Formats: sequence, C-alpha cells, structure tokens
Amino acid sequence: MSNLGRLTVGSLIGGLLVAILLLPFAAVVGLGATQVADAVEGTDSINMDLPAPERTTILASDGQPIAYLFNQNRKVVPIGDISQYLQDAIQSIEDRRFQYHRGVDWRGTARAALGQLTGEAGTGGGSTITQQYVKNYQFLVTAKTDAEKAQAIEVSPIRKLREARLAINFEQTHTKLQILAAYLNTVAFGPSVYGAEAASWYFFGHSAKDLQLGEAAMLAGMVQNPVYLNPFITDRVDDVKQRRDRVLDTLLRDRKYSAAVIDPLKGSDLPLNRTNIPNGCIASDGFGDVQGSGYFCQYVVDYLENLPSNPFTDEQLRNGGYTITTTLDRTVMQNAVAAVTAVQGGEATARIANVTAVVEPNTQTPAKGRPVLALAANQPYGLGDGQTVQRLPTTFAPLGAGSTFKIFTAAAAMQRGLGTQDVIDVPADYTSNLQPGSLVTNPETFPSTLTLQQ
Repeated sequence: MSNLGRLTVGSLIGGLLVAILLLPFAAVVGLGATQVADAVEGTDSINMDLPAPERTTILASDGQPIAYLFNQNRKVVPIGDISQYLQDAIQSIEDRRFQYHRGVDWRGTARAALGQLTGEAGTGGGSTITQQYVKNYQFLVTAKTDAEKAQAIEVSPIRKLREARLAINFEQTHTKLQILAAYLNTVAFGPSVYGAEAASWYFFGHSAKDLQLGEAAMLAGMVQNPVYLNPFITDRVDDVKQRRDRVLDTLLRDRKYSAAVIDPLKGSDLPLNRTNIPNGCIASDGFGDVQGSGYFCQYVVDYLENLPSNPFTDEQLRNGGYTITTTLDRTVMQNAVAAVTAVQGGEATARIANVTAVVEPNTQTPAKGRPVLALAANQPYGLGDGQTVQRLPTTFAPLGAGSTFKIFTAAAAMQRGLGTQDVIDVPADYTSNLQPGSLVTNPETFPSTLTLQQ
C-alpha cells in the first residue's frame, strides 16, 4: 500500500475511533452515530496553528513606542514569560484535570450535558482548557465574518462535538505546555484585552512574568466572563473580588499553595494600575510624550501601504504583530512642534496650517533616501474641534517650490562671499553644470542684472 493509501486509511480509522469516543457524550445529548459522523467531518483538515492577531508597535528611533495598531490588543509571549501563578490558577479554576485528560474530560462533559438536560444549576460548562482554546481559536483567529463568529460559539451539541474532536486532535500533536501557552496567549481577560501579556499591562502596569498570586487569581477568574467581570466598573468590583477569592479557594483545594499564603489575599483590595494602549494614529497622537506623533504614525502607515513591491495591507498591519522602528527623533520632533505652534497670526490666520518636515541631509546615499526626523503641524491630528486628519506635513501642494528656495540660494551665495548689494547676472535662460541638458527659464522678463537683495 502506498504512503497516501496508508495515510487515508489511518485518517478514516482515526476518525472512526474519535467518533466512537464521542458516542458517550452524543448519547447523553440524544444524537445518533450518523449525526456524530456529520459533526466531526472535515475536522482533521483544520489548521489549529495559525498565529493569533497581535498588535503592531511603531517606535521612535530611540526605541520608545509612539503608536500601536491592532484589531485585537494582544502580545504573544513564551510560556516562560507568563507567571507560574497564572498557569496554576487557570488550571485550578478552569480544568483541574488538565494534566491528565487527552483533550476532553468525559466526566465533566457528561455532567454538564446532564445538567443542561435536567436544568440543574452548578454543573459547570464541562469544557477543558483544550476545548476552550479550540472555541476561542475559532472565534478570535479563524472566523472572519459575523456568521462564522456566531457559529464558533453557538450553543449546540453539534458545536460541542466538533470542539471535542478538534481538542482530541490538538492534544495528539501538542504538549500540555504548548496547549497552555496557546490558551493563555489567546483568550480574553477583559473587554478587548486578549492574552496574559496585554492583560497584565492593562490591569496592573507590568508584564505577565511579574504577576503576583493575587493578580494572577483575578485574571484567571475573569476568563469566565471578561465583559461583566470588569474591575474598572465600580459596581462590579465586589463581583471580581468574589471570583478572585473563588480561584484562591481552588488553589488551596488543589494544594498548590498553603492557607498561610492564600488567606491574607482573600477579601483584599484589587491591586489595579490601569495602563491604556492607544489604537491607531488618531488615538496615539501625543502618546509617549511625542506631540504630533499622529502625523508621523499616518506617514508610516501610508508609506508601508504604498510600497512599490509587496505593500502591506491595513489588516496585515493591525494583525501582524510587527515592530516598526522609524527615524523619528523625539527631541527634533518636540522642537519642530514648538516651532510651528509658536507662530501666532491672530484670528485672521487661525485656520491656516503651519507645517514643517525635518529631513536629515547627507547621511545616506540618495538611493536609500534621507531620514525623516520630524513631521509637525500647528493643528493637532484628530477628529475633534480644531483638529484635522489631513496629512498636512506630507501632502504635496499643487504648486512649484519656486520662492521657497530663494532663502537657501541667497544663503549659499552669501556664504561664498556675496553681499546683498552685489550685482549678479539674470539671464533669461540658464543651464546648470550640475544638471546638463536641463534648461531653466524665467517665467517673466527681468533686467539683465540685479542686486542679490533685488
């Protein structure tokens, strides 16, 4: 038999075995073998290792963040960068037999199904951490439309069967540590906050590896209902505390920590230190003490989305988890903003934009371009009153540069020794030896000679 034949037969046998394994659950919820087979059909071909959406970070030249772009506020980190406290807490409260089952906890599943049929409260959801990961993965990673998202979380025996089959498959190809890492990097811990690292920064102002036991217990408890269990809503604080204390009780029950460690934490205040992450160029304007950073952020986005080859899409930038180091110099930017906002022309010119773009000369070959150090305007970047989203510092005006360059040519002439009253020739046509073959013509008639000042 060929390798392909053996693979096909193996897949069929594997599918049959898993279907048989699922029959106890199917019997509980009243499904037949045919419905089981239909439910799990095609699950073997589903890729469960696609990367979860991550936020993109835009940095100044010194490495300080100036903006973030994301559809889901998430930063994926290795399991070694997630506190052991959180690893223990999530297993105790969500799946105490996580280390022993193979994707599905049949006792918990049957108990939950019977509870749903009899209307008995307190039987639990029955989903293992692996099953929860499968559901969150399909909802947060692979689902693209509202219909697909609804299908990923629908309450139905068919969905539970598919979820169980995928969980069993996933356990066969991944270690427990890999599964736990995937789960902790994917699930929501708060409203629009995904994964342990983003949640740790959002709620406590530090990384997930530095979570303390009480903090970890709070986060583990919030997975149950991350929208409702929001400690930043005043009338939900007591609910969050009670849920955290429930997690601490499970840790004590499972003998992961002693009463001497657990008891002082129960009933204590929540150690919150909210750290917001702005999303998009408008929200990021002024972030990291860089006034006007919204213009620079939009310049970076426009640049990347208009590359001559392999341009980025908006979805790629918002989901790709890129770190983009720019040429923005925070000191130069600060000075540029101060310069454009210092000019006050009164009410008559209040709506006139004063802008500047600071470009560093002579540091690289022309083919590599010149570093853009700052982009500034006297109107803040945004949608509010007195703000604008026009690309003021980077929009080309439909006019020649003409008189803008007079100050530079005059300065160069004076640097060479000419004074304001020195007389120079004013030919009607001129060809520079720097650009042979390029004829420059005056648009008007001038005297044949003029002083430099004239």
